[in-house]
Amino acid sequence: MIQLLRQSYDCGCCCLLLQWVQSYRDLPLLLNQWANVHRWEMRTRPFVRTLEFLWQEGHTAHASPEEAEAEALAMVQLYAQFAVTQAAMPVVVGRKSKLESFAGANVTYTIEAMMGDKKALQAGTSHNLGTNFAVAFNTQFVDEQQQLRHVHQTSWGVSTRMIGGIIMTHGDDKGLRLPPNVAPYQVVIVPIVRKDTDRA
Repeated sequence: MIQLLRQSYDCGCCCLLLQWVQSYRDLPLLLNQWANVHRWEMRTRPFVRTLEFLWQEGHTAHASPEEAEAEALAMVQLYAQFAVTQAAMPVVVGRKSKLESFAGANVTYTIEAMMGDKKALQAGTSHNLGTNFAVAFNTQFVDEQQQLRHVHQTSWGVSTRMIGGIIMTHGDDKGLRLPPNVAPYQVVIVPIVRKDTDRA
């Protein structure tokens, strides 16, 4: 078991790819994991920006840049579909500017949701890493013509921030009503107060 204090698992994943990928027959390689992540945050907000959070992330290695781009686009669309159909959270699928893209990515795709306070929430991302990490870690494979080539990688993820987005989308000062696909049964808790001093 590998445990890293990290921003993401891209570097750790490259160490594994070195062991697992030798030939084009090993590709594509698709990995998915759930992990607790620790970050230094100056200002925290429950679910949205915390020091520790649960993160679902995937990492893939491909033989061609076209396969990597198709995977990165497919994953951002999958996250958008989940946000809309399951979480009833409208999102806009977009592409980050080069300055906003993940460090080491050729391109970063994102789903952005508008919260009740009129602020956008980045609810999930998908990165086409190209060969940037593969060159740095020398992750190569032998192609069908017996030539050594670097793998093309992607990474993508959502975190407990998605839960925060659902709460901010469907909650207000009177409480939270979860969408039917998340909570098919709605429960109302009615406090019974016996005397005025019990009111909070």
